[in-house]
Amino acid sequence: MVALGLLALGAAGLAFLFPTSEDIRGGVSGNVKVKIAEPVDPASLSEVIDQWAKPPDWPAPATNHHLVSSDGFIVLPDARVIKITDVDQPITAGGMTIRFIQKYELPLKDGNVDFLDPDGDGFYNLLEFQNQPPTNPKDPASHPPLLSRLRLEGVTPIPFKIKFTSKSDFEGVDVYFFNVTDDTGRIRTVRVQRNEPPEGQKAKLNGYILGEYREDKGIRYDKKIDAEREYDDSTLDLLQPEIDRKVTLKIREPVDSPDSTVEFVMLLPGAMDQLIKVRRGEIFALPQDPSVKYRVVDTTENAAKIRKLDDKEKIDMTIPKVTQEEKDKVPQPPAPSTAPTDVPLN
Repeated sequence: MVALGLLALGAAGLAFLFPTSEDIRGGVSGNVKVKIAEPVDPASLSEVIDQWAKPPDWPAPATNHHLVSSDGFIVLPDARVIKITDVDQPITAGGMTIRFIQKYELPLKDGNVDFLDPDGDGFYNLLEFQNQPPTNPKDPASHPPLLSRLRLEGVTPIPFKIKFTSKSDFEGVDVYFFNVTDDTGRIRTVRVQRNEPPEGQKAKLNGYILGEYREDKGIRYDKKIDAEREYDDSTLDLLQPEIDRKVTLKIREPVDSPDSTVEFVMLLPGAMDQLIKVRRGEIFALPQDPSVKYRVVDTTENAAKIRKLDDKEKIDMTIPKVTQEEKDKVPQPPAPSTAPTDVPLN
């Protein structure tokens, strides 16, 4: 009898735990309401299963920086594993080493660490690392030479024609006459004396001074007229000695002088829109260091040759044309503060 009682009690318990057919159809069992689940869309279920079966790959950043780091190792997206103790191993896309990053406590886990500028001097970390010797990326007074950030932005031709028309003698002094046509087509007559100061000659001859005159004139036979006649094939050199340029003029024959204006840009924050415009042959200085003077010696479409003015020797340097990639890497200057300023009370 005891066994039958326990069996009946167990059956009642099971009946209480499991829903009846009425419950399954959405009826009411006691005080509990049962809601039938919405049917599953087979297409959605298949899509979810595919996502679990094929998890997406981790997208490596453009800088190819490390994926995983620990106290002892760094794992790169290309599966290279580098030990932290290998301090001279390149660790960033630009090639900065662990030693350099650790020395200056740069943020190793920042994928853009190459192009950060913690001291705000305009030279990002990679440039300071690549300098020889490397400079301190956290000291604004320590950075690569400013000239390393100078680039050629463009060259604008300034065409003008010059014609040596005649030579005469005035009270024992040679006098030369020219017709100069500027880029607007305006013609002006220029008279230059041999003993005139160089600066005065340059002002009249677009930066040139008188050079050697070679007289070649007389009488000779002319086949066209079948007779002798006077001729004058004399030539005169015009010089720009500062840039080793010489233009030879034949009398009464116009010559196009290859002159131009050069535009430079400094790849530094806040200086990108401040072009340095200078005519070929003229002197200029970088706004960031006006104490050092340079002269534009020559230009092409892709580079400019400048000369550092030094009393001891001529130091020529080639300035390459800027690329858009170089411009894009220049750190942006910090945005002006929007914090309210204190206004004194009257």
